[in-house]
Amino acid sequence: MFELLKKSKLILAFLALIIIGGYVFFQSSNVMNTKRLLGVNIPRDSTIIIKESSTGFFGDGEYYVEVLLSDKGLEKFINAVNKGGKWLPVPLSEEISVLIYGGKYRGANYSIGNQSKNIPQDIDNGVYYFRDRFGERNPEMKDTNVVTRGAYNITFAILDIQTKKLYIYELNT
Repeated sequence: MFELLKKSKLILAFLALIIIGGYVFFQSSNVMNTKRLLGVNIPRDSTIIIKESSTGFFGDGEYYVEVLLSDKGLEKFINAVNKGGKWLPVPLSEEISVLIYGGKYRGANYSIGNQSKNIPQDIDNGVYYFRDRFGERNPEMKDTNVVTRGAYNITFAILDIQTKKLYIYELNT
């Protein structure tokens, strides 16, 4: 009986170790993916709150992440963003706002993607990043309006400094 109890404690400890190890790996792999998307390191003490991903047959789909930064992490992240020069202060331009949140633009209603609707629209103390990957791959389209294109390959992130939340969104159509 004592032997069985000892084995079950050992098995439970082993399972707990696997679960904790998996969680740590999951967290760090998500943090590394955001580095690839944004070109900025996400502080290691950050917490991934939500991660949603949906991909289609040809790699199209959406990727959405919410990251909660610590006080120290927020400071590090803002310093890194300021050095990079690719982040801009809010508010968003009309085109980017319509692309992310949907709405009326030049007489037509737009609703592109679903996951981006989770990003709060009332962020008034923050910075954002926008990358038009479609325009990078198709230089002849680079200066055309992003909203009215037939395909969208974008990366968008916005940091709400008040809540210390970073919202990351990637869309591939």
